[in-house]
Amino acid sequence: MSDAVDSGDSVRAAGLLRVVERGLNSDFCPKLNRFVYWMKEPFWCLVMAVVLSLLVGLLVNPAAFLVTALLFAAGCVGAVFPWLSLSGLDCDLTFDQQRGRAGQPLLVRLRIVNRRPWPAWGVSLIRGFAAAGSNGVSLGRIPGWSQVEFSWPFVPQQHGVWPSVAPELETGFPFGMFWARRAVTCRGTAIVWPAEGDLRGVPEAVSCMTHDDCVSSLRPGDAGDLLGTRPFRRGDSLRRVHWIQTARQQQLIATERQSMARSRVLLELDTSLSSHGAGGGAELSEDRNQSLLLAGLVAGQVCESLHRQGCDLEVRVGGQVLGSGGSVAGFRRQMDAISAARLSSDAVGMPGGKPGVTAGADGVILVTTRRALQQSPQLVRRYRVICVEETAGELVPIPGLWLSVTGRAGVERDLPRRWREVCHGA
Repeated sequence: MSDAVDSGDSVRAAGLLRVVERGLNSDFCPKLNRFVYWMKEPFWCLVMAVVLSLLVGLLVNPAAFLVTALLFAAGCVGAVFPWLSLSGLDCDLTFDQQRGRAGQPLLVRLRIVNRRPWPAWGVSLIRGFAAAGSNGVSLGRIPGWSQVEFSWPFVPQQHGVWPSVAPELETGFPFGMFWARRAVTCRGTAIVWPAEGDLRGVPEAVSCMTHDDCVSSLRPGDAGDLLGTRPFRRGDSLRRVHWIQTARQQQLIATERQSMARSRVLLELDTSLSSHGAGGGAELSEDRNQSLLLAGLVAGQVCESLHRQGCDLEVRVGGQVLGSGGSVAGFRRQMDAISAARLSSDAVGMPGGKPGVTAGADGVILVTTRRALQQSPQLVRRYRVICVEETAGELVPIPGLWLSVTGRAGVERDLPRRWREVCHGA
């Protein structure tokens, strides 16, 4: 009986503690936060302490002026010491590789020269790497009159040019009330390509040209590997007769082989402001960046897949058209352009805005967003459109859309399967 009473008391006590915890951690007046959040800053806490000590010295006891002097001296030290620590530092940053792949490490080297006799404490490297999930790199103490080198593996989670913005050294030692910053010289950047995908198949295009050393698995011919069998047609050579299937079917059956052809494809990445954001201002919001990153991820995987399968590929990013010519150097230029794509004005980055395209309409693959298709519905009829969407929801289907993919998870999970389906390779 006593055990049951004790267990009941324990349950009531735990419930009471949960209620108290919710009461102490709940934000009852979120609209007033902007009026009180300034009190979290150490600087304003120091100011309030100085004002309070002054009032006490004036109204109660002059001995409180000693506390005022100590607090004022602490504020001066906190303001001057961070600037003094960084005043003699010269630093430059380099990468061991010019190119990388999202999700794979790059070695970063940071060389710092301290020209002052005093050391610098609490130094951190900030900016430039925050989008990769890192708020900064703590460097600790830089000895006086010394040269030190830091190196660490940096793993970018998304493609682009790194560092994304100019990095800086920062310190707030000793009190963290004031912060000093110093620019870091970047000796080159690293271009990170999108994560590699597994896209198999080449879209069947009207615009094809014969080529001796390249065969197409989507167009029948007289060369390459065996594709399958079909009924014998007038004009077929007897050498193509599949005699075993002929005996089984009791009619002439011919073999189907690959043709000597190379598909000519223009891959276009839509970089216009109106396609990736609600406004047209100069400031690039976070949602626009994420939208362009998702489109670049899809375009990069398609570009790499088509190059690997021997397509005569051209890539259009903004107002620039790059042909590979089947060379590795040309392919690298194309991937670099996709990885380093930036939002551009609508006059430059709008889809289909480049005259003189060598591929026909059936040979153009356009990577764009639902917003662009809503603004220009004719794009679905003119090109083979890959529509990228950041989030899933109650979306109205777009008639005639060639392919769509939602979010980074959709690129990894659904894009390979849907690509095989539209390329008739499923």
